[in-house]
Amino acid sequence: MRLTECLNESDVRALQRIAAHYEEDFHSSSKMSLIQGIVAGMGRRTEICRRIEDFPPLMKDVVVALACEREVWSAEDLRALVGRVFGQGVEWREVADRVMERGWMFPLRSSRSQVLYHLPDEVRDGVRQWLREKSRKGAEHVPEPLVWKDESLAIVRDTAVFLAYVGRREPELTGEGVLYRRHQQQIFQLMEIREEPLAPVTWRFGYGRRFYDYPDRFAMIYDFCYAKGYVEEGPERLALGARAREWLARSDGEKWKEMFSFWRHLYRRAIPELPMALIWLSEACAQGWVREDRLDALLVPYVQGYYYEDAETVKHRRIYAMLVHFGLLQCGTGEDGRRVYRRSEMAGGPWTVGDEPRVSEESRGIVVQPHFEILVEPRWVARLALDLGTFAEPVSGEGFPVYRLTRRSVRGAVDRGWSGADMVNWLRRHCRHEVPGNVETQILQWAKGPS
Repeated sequence: MRLTECLNESDVRALQRIAAHYEEDFHSSSKMSLIQGIVAGMGRRTEICRRIEDFPPLMKDVVVALACEREVWSAEDLRALVGRVFGQGVEWREVADRVMERGWMFPLRSSRSQVLYHLPDEVRDGVRQWLREKSRKGAEHVPEPLVWKDESLAIVRDTAVFLAYVGRREPELTGEGVLYRRHQQQIFQLMEIREEPLAPVTWRFGYGRRFYDYPDRFAMIYDFCYAKGYVEEGPERLALGARAREWLARSDGEKWKEMFSFWRHLYRRAIPELPMALIWLSEACAQGWVREDRLDALLVPYVQGYYYEDAETVKHRRIYAMLVHFGLLQCGTGEDGRRVYRRSEMAGGPWTVGDEPRVSEESRGIVVQPHFEILVEPRWVARLALDLGTFAEPVSGEGFPVYRLTRRSVRGAVDRGWSGADMVNWLRRHCRHEVPGNVETQILQWAKGPS
């Protein structure tokens, strides 16, 4: 929507408020003269770039997200965005008012009489230009490496290979619902991008239901197929889901889009500012090769460590590596031996999140580990401990209270009227990440067993 269209749709009172901000004649009752004054006051796109610098850092993040993440915002979207950037305790309307008084966002009624918030095209373009200049200034492009990796749509093709293998073999599962090692090796041998089965690990959670059981890329593929109903875990075997053939019949572009949306949603639980990190990465790598350490510096405000992983590991393994797997980044080694990245030709930009399911942080106060221990964040103890204590045994009450799931605790909950599905669903509602698949499987098995 053009700026003049937004101004025409607004009432005189709203225009007078914007005119006052730009020190124009806000006493005028003429809509036309108000619009002319506002357009003159807001100036050109370069003027918008300059005015962004007047905002404090968190307000800049809000404005960048408004301009890059979606076309139209509802009140719920704005509330979620402000909560994500500022945390709890900041009223979203106050933040929205600061943007609207500049004429950068307009509340307009839709055909269904719903109020939706629009950013004019001129503002959106100006913010993106500012973002490009800032990110590219910090990127410092380097010469093209001799050899680089571009996975393109390999993740889509490898997912089809996995589904074909499941459809043909219906591979056996262990008691914890995991593919036997020999099946993993056979599947990986068939894929374009090969991985190795995981060695025994202790700390590995936060990035998917089967992240503990499989290597990074395949864990994402497996969780995607399971979540969408393309594979189904039986008591002994993995089978093709009823929707698998429908997915296989889609175009590669549609498949890729669904997988990328799933990944963004999945990883946002561990990396809440992933959308902002993607926007900055997309612009920084758009015009040439950038050293990894320069990207690390750009993402400092948006990526923190996650339990057992420091911030650098999260950036390198959970973001850059996965973007390479999705074909959005190309990866090479520079003349100095350091890793370098460039945005691929198939990547549009910036990588928006408009169709992404909203992540609700409400009540997500526990961490479920693959070895059946559950950590409770202290601020959620009063709210969650009563239910959790019904089917898990307290182990430690100091610092982070810890509970443990055991056969006895689960069977005790069954005697008190809980089903296995009730317990799994409760954990899914309150866990900060996907509940490990082996934990879900074991709870359901324990719940079925004898007392």
